[in-house]
Amino acid sequence: MSEWLRKYRHVAKAVPVLALAFGLAFITPREARAQQDAESFFKQNCAACHTIGGGKLLGPDLKGVTQAKDHEWLEKWLLNPQAVIDSGDAYAVKLKQEYGGIVMPSVPGMTPQMAEALLNFIAARSGAPAVPAAPAKSAPFTPGQAEEGKAIFLGQQRLQAGGPSCISCHSVKSAGGPLGGGQLGPDLTLVYQRLNGRPALEAWLSNPPSATMKPIFARHPLQPAEISALTAFFEQTSKEAGAADAGTYRLRLALFGLGGAVVGLIILGLVWKRRIRGVRRALVEGRLGV
Repeated sequence: MSEWLRKYRHVAKAVPVLALAFGLAFITPREARAQQDAESFFKQNCAACHTIGGGKLLGPDLKGVTQAKDHEWLEKWLLNPQAVIDSGDAYAVKLKQEYGGIVMPSVPGMTPQMAEALLNFIAARSGAPAVPAAPAKSAPFTPGQAEEGKAIFLGQQRLQAGGPSCISCHSVKSAGGPLGGGQLGPDLTLVYQRLNGRPALEAWLSNPPSATMKPIFARHPLQPAEISALTAFFEQTSKEAGAADAGTYRLRLALFGLGGAVVGLIILGLVWKRRIRGVRRALVEGRLGV
């Protein structure tokens, strides 16, 4: 037996290494798939508001976030941000105040497993070396782009991918006539200002994360030229409208509705005056036995 062991001792030494390699052959693909899933999930659901090392958009830059807060807190936040704020968590309340009262919505499809994978993905990307290059500056918008964006918003220019026009759900102060536009979504007069400018707004339009818009524009995405045109239009509406004037379209809508009601009552009054009085008088007199 001892002779056999001496003869095959090199094989015996290799057994643990082979076992480890055999195990890694199954583990590594699974981890790679999880990272790929997390990256895809991030692009589809997070990239409109966040970057990892690219600076702030609508939400904070996530580079190093896994070191700034503990893993348990981050997982709770990813699963239900509003619940963390409602609990009175000081850091969550500070984030809400810092970003103008905007609360990160709960993301459809977020599970504890996906939250874990996302945090690992963010941690891995946070460790990537930064590229010391100055950010590229976008060229100023042209008046023609703003006009094109207005046409897209109003539905006068169809979207290339066949998506619905903006005015079907949204309104702006300077377009849409007396009714102003749709009421399903928020007023967009100051959206350029609310999202802190061009980068965040263009990122949002490229992949809208809202529960209503996401399933629609996942199938009918906005094209880069359309995104630029709409952003130019919203920049223009933001410049033209003062903060105090942005909400006046609702007052205008209320007054328009009140005026319509008054006109309707006047018309009804005129019609009522022209009713056949003879029939009514005969019925009343017959009932009273006159």
